[in-house]
Amino acid sequence: RSKHLRVALWLLIAWFRKDGLEGFRNGLMLLIGVLEKFGETLHPADPVQQARILQGLNTDRRLRLLKKMEPTGAEAQLWTDIGRLFDHLAAECARRYPEAPPKLTVIGQIIEEHAAQAEKMLHPPGAPREANVSPDPSTVPEPSGGESSRDPDNGRSQGADSPTPPPDGNTLTATPVTPPPAAPSLASEKSARAALKKALLFFFEEEKEGKKIRKAPTHPFVYSLSRSFRWSGLALPHSKANVTQIEGPNPQKQAFIANLVSRRQPEELIPEIEIRFLSDEGFPFWLDAQRYVVQALEKKGGDALGAAEEIKFHLAYLLRRLPELPELIFKDKKTPFASPETRLWLEDEIHPLLKGGNGEGSILPPVVDETYRPIHEMYEKACAELPQKFEENARAMQEAIAGDPRPKGRFLRLLNLANYCHTAKRYAVARTLFSQLMEQIEQYHIIEWEQPLCVSVWESTYLNNLKLLKLDQNSQERAAIEQQQAELLERISRYDCVRALHLANQEPNKGE
Repeated sequence: RSKHLRVALWLLIAWFRKDGLEGFRNGLMLLIGVLEKFGETLHPADPVQQARILQGLNTDRRLRLLKKMEPTGAEAQLWTDIGRLFDHLAAECARRYPEAPPKLTVIGQIIEEHAAQAEKMLHPPGAPREANVSPDPSTVPEPSGGESSRDPDNGRSQGADSPTPPPDGNTLTATPVTPPPAAPSLASEKSARAALKKALLFFFEEEKEGKKIRKAPTHPFVYSLSRSFRWSGLALPHSKANVTQIEGPNPQKQAFIANLVSRRQPEELIPEIEIRFLSDEGFPFWLDAQRYVVQALEKKGGDALGAAEEIKFHLAYLLRRLPELPELIFKDKKTPFASPETRLWLEDEIHPLLKGGNGEGSILPPVVDETYRPIHEMYEKACAELPQKFEENARAMQEAIAGDPRPKGRFLRLLNLANYCHTAKRYAVARTLFSQLMEQIEQYHIIEWEQPLCVSVWESTYLNNLKLLKLDQNSQERAAIEQQQAELLERISRYDCVRALHLANQEPNKGE
């Protein structure tokens, strides 16, 4: 089942990062075109899921970027186009999802303000005006075939044989805005995947002046999308005596990559592996390559550390789903999916993430974007100092909650404080804090726009309850916790059935 809408949103994000406002405009046209062209055949079929996908436009990072991109003379026309397209998208959402439309109020306000400012720049008060027509989203899936030049001052189409007559004061001349180059056709899942693959490859290889220039990006977004793209549908291959029919990297390619590793050249190694990861059928199974890329990113340091962590988390979830993967061997009967060195690395670096730490039933912190990394760093530092400084660090974390102006920031800090109390074995205090978090989820309908974060809260609450059930409790209190455990498992299974099964297998035992 093809999920055209999710792929369209991914392309919008990729285009926005690659081409700025022009890419954002093209992405809006693509979203509208997909909604209008595919109609009832659009995937996912559930309107609620569609609305939640569209709500992905409204992330904190995207809001900050758009807010900073105030209109200039060169971008004023782009902003007016974006304003009209967003109004079109909002109207289409209201029509398609009358019961639960996506929450796009904040991004809508930012776009409305910038578009109004751009309109004033293009048409100062008192100046003659020409009516603008919004770019036609229906042109996005299918190229128009024609070519036109653009007036750099106002974005109107110019033709040598059809000059636009000046307004006479009585007539408004409707001059359509020239649509941008047509986006790739998304008539099938195959074409959608090809377009997404092309967009991802751009981050690692770009053509300039007839030459291909390779790049080693540091933003986690790129590595997260590529892993989702290649691993989300990956199935465990059939094997006999652990030997599969998967073609692995040939000896020459292995030697070439080993040479890059030994030369410590991350700028060459990273794009070499990532391009093959996206293009070669066997490369997603070669876990050695993941170790090489992670270590190369860690060597680069700075922003690249976040990218390395993103790969680790995706690899952890892959191995949670396919734990037998490191045991398998490629078709040549010699090359393992994971070499002995890589299996040691998986044991040290990745397996603890499956458990959320070194001990059974530990907390797995939620994956959040770089904006909130200082919050997680504060939590990690406090955990590293346990059992000393518990009261000092708990007080500092609680004060930081009150001092954070961001609602999501306060929520994450409260979750970290609850997890910190759990790690420090203050399970009763942690239970109170987890109760506050679940109340906020219900009060602010957080599940509608932050499903992974809510699942993380429910999982942490479940693990904390397991510890409480191991302690001596009166029957009434124990019954209440057991009832909550059943409810938590039901909630988690709606969004992550594998995680729910993993939690259900952790039976509470008496004693610590």
